[in-house]
Amino acid sequence: MSASASARALGLELPPHPSRLGPTITAVAVGLVVLLSVVGLPIDWSDVGAIPGELL
Repeated sequence: MSASASARALGLELPPHPSRLGPTITAVAVGLVVLLSVVGLPIDWSDVGAIPGELL
């Protein structure tokens, strides 16, 4: 008897993993939209580090 068969006999199997394809595709699409939005902006990247101080 194999280990998986004995685990099945004892009821110790893990449930199948749900698909994460939908959330992954959504995250990639949103990331691309944000990236494309930022590319056209005239951002002075040297000032980005000062943003947390400005928010406080």
